[in-house]
Amino acid sequence: MIISDNRNPSLSEFEHLVEVATINLNKDAIERPGHYMKRGGELLEEDVERELKIASLGTPFQDTIKIVSGRHFPDIIATDYFGIEVKSTKKNAWTSTAGSVMESTRGKKIERIFLTFGKLSSPIEFRSRPYEECISGAAITHSPRYKIDMTLEKGKTIFDKMETTYDKFRLENPAFKIVEYYKSQMGDNERLWWANTDEDDTISIDDMKVKLAKELSVEEKSDITSWGLSLFPEILLERGDYEQFVLWMAAEYRVVSPSTRDFFTSGGRGEIKTSKHHFKSMPGDFLRINRLREKIEKNILDSDEQTLRKSWKVDEINKDRISQWIDCVCNLRVLGNYDTRVVLESIFNKF
Repeated sequence: MIISDNRNPSLSEFEHLVEVATINLNKDAIERPGHYMKRGGELLEEDVERELKIASLGTPFQDTIKIVSGRHFPDIIATDYFGIEVKSTKKNAWTSTAGSVMESTRGKKIERIFLTFGKLSSPIEFRSRPYEECISGAAITHSPRYKIDMTLEKGKTIFDKMETTYDKFRLENPAFKIVEYYKSQMGDNERLWWANTDEDDTISIDDMKVKLAKELSVEEKSDITSWGLSLFPEILLERGDYEQFVLWMAAEYRVVSPSTRDFFTSGGRGEIKTSKHHFKSMPGDFLRINRLREKIEKNILDSDEQTLRKSWKVDEINKDRISQWIDCVCNLRVLGNYDTRVVLESIFNKF
């Protein structure tokens, strides 16, 4: 990390310092391309420090810039209020991944940050821009991180798309807002598999692991099956539609299955006995509804209305949610030997 101890220079003076240092870096890169081909990371910070010191001669920044150890954001701080983040790539491109959107190591007094980017491939070139002007989106590793593009047009940043500003965004739970933004951009057949947000607006980024359904415990498979039946009535079509369930299972549980139908139909036919009826030769999916009826009922009653409206493809949720779910299923599935509504109302004691 590089720090300037002087508290007095203005923003315009700092902008000029960055501009001159960038010009000097480009001149030096023309004369010594081999030197920069081997740079990157902390070594490139040393080059930036050198050119900043040269550019600072005769300015309020003279003799105030130095490199210190440790992880900090940004890499260069001047007068506690201005900073430079140093990034580079060996590719012939002007894009890369920056730091975490959380900025937990940001200097507390930093108000304005510039990004100095080194393209360390032939022809070597350096560019500097205000940090917020080159953030195009977010990428996910262990946590959301900014994506940077030094060629980004003004008005095209992630903040412009979200109709906010960088300073407002970074102070209002940025990780949660990133997730919510990308959720809002998804189509019906898309889901965020890498992040979930909970009710208190905090974010949980789980391990980037995906497992096969065969690795699930009996209880885990039972839970997933009950949720599938609760949220996606189209599963119960004669030839089940599993598309939304597959996306949901990958997003919520990070589970994939080469044979999704087996969650609902395996095991053949059987009988269902309720307090008033005895249904014979029932298909596997209805056997599961009967076996999981308590979980299904709890899932439906505990779910928020927005989730149910989207999953059931309805405009509003009725007070009697179970009856509404039965209506959804009846609109999709006709049983050969019995009335679908009679079977479901019997299972859920709706008589």
